[in-house]
Amino acid sequence: MSLKSIFQFSSNYRKFLNQWFDRPNAERGEKTRLSEHLNCNIAFISMVLSGKAQLGLEHAIQIADYYQWSNEERDYFVLLVQKDRAGSTALEKYFESKINEVLDQRNRVISNISPIDGKLSEAEEAKYYSHWIYSLIHMGVLIPKLQTKEQLLEYTGLSAKLISDSIDFLRIAGLIEEKNGKFVTGKKRIHLEETSPNINKHHINWRMRGITALDQYQKEHLHYTAVISLSVEAQKLIRAKILEFIKTLEEPIFKSKDETLVILNLDLFNPF
Repeated sequence: MSLKSIFQFSSNYRKFLNQWFDRPNAERGEKTRLSEHLNCNIAFISMVLSGKAQLGLEHAIQIADYYQWSNEERDYFVLLVQKDRAGSTALEKYFESKINEVLDQRNRVISNISPIDGKLSEAEEAKYYSHWIYSLIHMGVLIPKLQTKEQLLEYTGLSAKLISDSIDFLRIAGLIEEKNGKFVTGKKRIHLEETSPNINKHHINWRMRGITALDQYQKEHLHYTAVISLSVEAQKLIRAKILEFIKTLEEPIFKSKDETLVILNLDLFNPF
């Protein structure tokens, strides 16, 4: 069963917390460790979950920070707690309207994306290419086993906050969408012009990951480096053959199933 996003809960934060503690990758003794982080008794956590006690706003912030939720998730969770703590109908309706504003804004972001002409803004493009994590998740959600936050966390071993913030950016930018508790690629297109200053960032990001991969040997990996003395004509020939080889990759890639992520870096250059 897929873990529902916090944004699928608009009336009761306890339902979200109960689902959160029951998630498949929840660790044994998690409530105990959380109670220690909140500096409270574990019985208090149980009372909150059963509706016999209320979370304080400080607790809400501490819980979000403890689980490294994204800023958007944290702010929404605090709104849910504030709504539940409201001491009057008027105040409860006020926070309910704030919750609906957040949900409406999220829906508007998705519905305003053009299925054909939608492109990233300059700021979005700059952020997308500022770190390899964005393209990794963007392409990763094509693979069925990498379509939830928990699966991405397990696959990458990165912090929950980095994954959460990256997912939020990609979703708001229209590059991924959430459907039935899973993330899929969005309707926006991404195309990097040859003159874009972000091309160098993209090359550097994944070559740095290539360096990291050298220390993480896997038999499926392939690393090849050669310093060659040759004629100018031979260099031109090799370059042409590499470009031809790249073109031959398109058909098997597009016809294949989405099962794993790989990075292909190719360089042919004069050192000086």
